[in-house]
Amino acid sequence: MGKKDLGPVHVLCICGTGVAGAAIVHETLRTLFAELKIPVQLETGASIQMEILFETSHVDMIVHTSILPRNFGVPSFLAIPLYTGIGEKEMLEGIRQAAKEIWAKRLQDAGEAQ
Repeated sequence: MGKKDLGPVHVLCICGTGVAGAAIVHETLRTLFAELKIPVQLETGASIQMEILFETSHVDMIVHTSILPRNFGVPSFLAIPLYTGIGEKEMLEGIRQAAKEIWAKRLQDAGEAQ
């Protein structure tokens, strides 16, 4: 089974309005996942849409610039460091590690299903 058969890692890029902040997160993650060579589906939205976005599709990770209404049980990263630069390297490393773990688990599960 190839990587394409596994489906991409689905990441929600969330900000208060679903526009500017989400776009910054989206572009940052597009580059990061390309460097990791992990397929990704990036979806942007506003924090008010979180419940519906989360409930209507399988979400692997959330990267957000506004406070989330609850814990969604998937890796979540507050992306304010993308604006300030303070802690940006550490935040991006956390996202990298989570992406690698999600992808490794998906590869493992696919191997067990064969």
